[in-house]
Amino acid sequence: MATRGLLHSLWLPLVGVRRIFHLETAEDPGLGRLTGGRRAWSRQRFGAWLRAVPARGVTQFGRWSAPTARRGPGRGGVIRLSLDEHAVPRWTRKFRIPKGYHTIRNKHMKLEKLFTAFDVIGHQFLRLEATPGQVELHQVARRAAQRLRRASGGARVRLLVDAGAAKRDAAIAALLRDTPGVTVLMRAPRQPGRMRHWRALPARAFQTIREPGPWTGAPAKVLRVAETRTPLAGDGPRQHGIRTIVAVEGRVPTAGRPRKDRWHVLYVNDDRTPAYRLIQEFRHRQHHEQGYRIGVHDLDLDAVPSGYAKASRPHRPAFRPAALTWAAWTKALAANLIERLGARLGGPWTHAHPRTLRRTFLNRPGTLRETPAALLVELDWFPQQAALRPLVEALNAAQIQLPGPGGRRRRLLMALAEETGDDDIT
Repeated sequence: MATRGLLHSLWLPLVGVRRIFHLETAEDPGLGRLTGGRRAWSRQRFGAWLRAVPARGVTQFGRWSAPTARRGPGRGGVIRLSLDEHAVPRWTRKFRIPKGYHTIRNKHMKLEKLFTAFDVIGHQFLRLEATPGQVELHQVARRAAQRLRRASGGARVRLLVDAGAAKRDAAIAALLRDTPGVTVLMRAPRQPGRMRHWRALPARAFQTIREPGPWTGAPAKVLRVAETRTPLAGDGPRQHGIRTIVAVEGRVPTAGRPRKDRWHVLYVNDDRTPAYRLIQEFRHRQHHEQGYRIGVHDLDLDAVPSGYAKASRPHRPAFRPAALTWAAWTKALAANLIERLGARLGGPWTHAHPRTLRRTFLNRPGTLRETPAALLVELDWFPQQAALRPLVEALNAAQIQLPGPGGRRRRLLMALAEETGDDDIT
């Protein structure tokens, strides 16, 4: 039962089933065989199983399935991680769910939050934690940084966090000064008082850097970079503030719109790396943002069950995030698997969009042949099948066993159009 539920959770986002009530129309026999039965579960059965998943089992599965962060080049390797939150809006009127700030909708509303750690080198999700909507990033950042440090086995960790972790000076100091072994790059919020201090920096303090334009033949972008130190509330006489990198991006004026500069400010606890290199490093956090976009628009990350117990009192519901965590984490694992598929295919498929990989390689027509001992999937011919041949050979050599009806296990075999045959079925 647990194996079938796990296979359902993974395969639904992989093949593009958007929500569990779409299982009623999922009559593809291949999906049923991949999930260990004759046909896919109904939405009622899958939903009941998902709500019954024990919290301890979810925690153990999260630890067991968490991938290892990829280390960068150099002596000992460096792990670069991004920590950020994602808000899942809720529209229920039955429960009085705590409100939080939704950055995309720019308002406070009922929601739940998913905090994830993302490997910006390996382009993969590493950890996930579900919380009520009123929990902020600065409240979980330090604890998450220490946990990631332990999970890395003592490697050097460089952590990239957004401005949500810098809402209070005490949180900034705790993360930048009191997190040993972790180098933190934190986006600073553009607060009016501190913006006046940064705007008052003299022109000679800035270094002008020209970067390539966004397209071929575009004019170069002008970036002015300066360094300063920002004092925090509660600093004593021996503390000289936090190293601050101020970057001013000049916008080219367009018709009807005057020139307007964009200010980007970073707090860092790295006193050795040059300022411009820190800016380039922090830009890798965009991979995490892209991972959230893929999760929402291609894997339906927002279509996850609520973390509040249905039998709770409406005015004070109990938060039970096991089903929410399981559903969200399996979608993150699906994003990791699709990213790994593109990397294994190589060439133009590396970092390809999930819809492109799904349309080209996953959702392909073919013929399914069954015996008591094996399942043979014969894919119809398609132009890009040459890129898939090494993976098909590796799958057949691995002798993958799928659960089947009655507790029997059957070997999974695949064949491309020119490699059909029944000799391998035993």
